[in-house]
Amino acid sequence: MKLAAIAVVFCLALVPADAAAQVVVTTEILSGYLLPESNFLVTARPVVQTDIYVPGVLGLFADIWDSHQLYDPTKLFGAPGDEVDLTGGWIGAIGPWLLRAQAAWWDIAGSGNNFGDAKATLSRSFGDWAPLVGVEDQYIIPRRKHMVYVHGGSDVVFRLFTLPFQERFTLSVESTGRITFADALVTALNLGGIIARPILRLSADDQNRGPYATFGLRFVL
Repeated sequence: MKLAAIAVVFCLALVPADAAAQVVVTTEILSGYLLPESNFLVTARPVVQTDIYVPGVLGLFADIWDSHQLYDPTKLFGAPGDEVDLTGGWIGAIGPWLLRAQAAWWDIAGSGNNFGDAKATLSRSFGDWAPLVGVEDQYIIPRRKHMVYVHGGSDVVFRLFTLPFQERFTLSVESTGRITFADALVTALNLGGIIARPILRLSADDQNRGPYATFGLRFVL
């Protein structure tokens, strides 16, 4: 937790004075909480998840993410689906490539386990496609379990029936040998001046876990 907290504080210290106009707040109301790239369904019950992304100078950023389950909403941070993540990192161009590197702490309620997570993703745009490759290192506390993932996939944008779509599909290989396929599909609808983004997430692996799916609406404030 110390590494992620230090990264967040350091990035926030470098936030420019006009950053309020650059902050991105995203809220999703979902049928469940799914970690697609590891094919883990935290809960199949409804959750609301909010992300606050704060850009700093020199490509640094801080991010605070919260998940709260809706099946027992008065129980704060005490049931599966409740979680707070702190992330600090850097994003920038290296030639034609885009690199995002970050360190995070996932504080997970009801599981008895918290995660330290470090991840680096390299991507490059080719028209509507943006292939990506990444490596992720996770450490579970207090189980003292260490896992490494290698991710490969692509982002793609397209139109269908006049609607704009964004899709990300990923193939992930865990250090245990498990292989996971994940897909996320998002579009946008104008609901009386409010832009709602329906989102569908799917995942499955080669060890017959799943397939899992969650769906819901995303709002960008």
